[in-house]
Amino acid sequence: MSIKQQLISGFFWTYLQKFSSQLINFFISLVLSRLLLPEDFGMMGLIYVFITIGNVLIDSGLSLSLIRTKHIDQEDYSTVFIANIAFGLLIYLISFLIAPFISNFYNIEILTTLIRVFALTFIITSFSSVQTALLTKKMLFKTQLFIAIPSLIISGIVGITLAFFNFGVWSLVYASLSQNSIGTIQLWIYSDWRPKPVFNTEKFKVHFKFGYKLIIIGIFDAVFVNIYPILIGKLYNIRQVGFYTQAEALKQLPVSNISSSLAKVTLPMFSRIQDENIKIKNAYDSITKMALSIIAPILIFISALAEPLLHFLYSEKWVAAAPYLSILCFAGILPSINGYNLNILNAKGKSNYILRIETFNKLFLIILIASLFKFGIYALIWSKVISTLFSYLLNSFYCGKEINYKLIDQVKVIVPILIIAGVAGVVVSFSYSLLNLYLHPLFLKLLIAVLIGITTYLFLIYLFKREIIFEFHTLSKQIVNYAK
Repeated sequence: MSIKQQLISGFFWTYLQKFSSQLINFFISLVLSRLLLPEDFGMMGLIYVFITIGNVLIDSGLSLSLIRTKHIDQEDYSTVFIANIAFGLLIYLISFLIAPFISNFYNIEILTTLIRVFALTFIITSFSSVQTALLTKKMLFKTQLFIAIPSLIISGIVGITLAFFNFGVWSLVYASLSQNSIGTIQLWIYSDWRPKPVFNTEKFKVHFKFGYKLIIIGIFDAVFVNIYPILIGKLYNIRQVGFYTQAEALKQLPVSNISSSLAKVTLPMFSRIQDENIKIKNAYDSITKMALSIIAPILIFISALAEPLLHFLYSEKWVAAAPYLSILCFAGILPSINGYNLNILNAKGKSNYILRIETFNKLFLIILIASLFKFGIYALIWSKVISTLFSYLLNSFYCGKEINYKLIDQVKVIVPILIIAGVAGVVVSFSYSLLNLYLHPLFLKLLIAVLIGITTYLFLIYLFKREIIFEFHTLSKQIVNYAK
């Protein structure tokens, strides 16, 4: 199978997994949002940063090292497996001990118990990371689809049932625990790999040497991606955290479907052609144009219709999250192409570059937040938009150095798409305002405004960036042929 066929195959199954998961998760979220309060989602938003840091420490970047290393054996897998288990137990113990301090920081007593129960995911996840790495390395994304969907459906049923019986925030905790548990069990059923009681210190050092930099990066990401709920929870109130986290989740719906699928597929693909810069550059260029041409208009349309969309989907009690959603959508456009941008550096073993990039990104964000938070919550969220622009430029610069692709040339690829999507977004907003004067059903107004926006966008793409349509046409034929 050629590199292009592998990409199409991997993307087909990975996107199907992400799309199916997000669709199921979206409907679960709709139900839970109507059964639970913003405060319940706010409490989960406060503790999620600590859970994310724990998961980073457990894996330690070792699984990523397994994926990118060409020559690997049973000792490598068993060594990483044992290390992950040890890290999982240690991180759970630390979480158990620091839970009261986190609770005191926010002055919310229930957080102690929530963290201690939710942190059990550390132990559960430590049993599945090597199995997941194996499936990814072999590009067995179809198998991962059959694992993800049942886990999500069953956990959704658990969460909705508990929420219906007034378990509040605990319905979210137990839903997450059940999803991790069911997913781990299935990974062991589907995978024929089993660990051996072998721990090779030298092999551990090799993988850890690559992975420790990713630990630092992962902790940076965990803290700074979740820094907004932390600050909002401390400076404002738990209800505002709930509005922010739900707006962020809705914004991530279109982003994670496409960008995470491509990021997952491109790492093993780039690893196989890591010494062929021309192939990497061509693949990177095509993926950037196609991904951005889908994600940019969707996020801009959501931003334009934030208030009526939240009212329609989540009920009137979530309308106050509309300003957050409008701003966050702009913060989601460029990060959608940063994942596979960094995968080029990962594939080439340039974790030192990635560490440098993330350090600069985080320092810039700290300066922004320190400068803007005093101007209110909206200024604080706008700092996220500015930081994503800086991050894209920095990531693209270092990535371009590795594959001889100048930053200015990369920017020239994305700017026309962003302008066209922006014009279509203005048309959507204007159309909805007119429709609001003459139509009553909210769904009908949203539907017509979006259809007008899509038509405008496709017309402008046909006029000014026609090659994207041809690329999609070619790709769709290849996907259909593959599916047959």
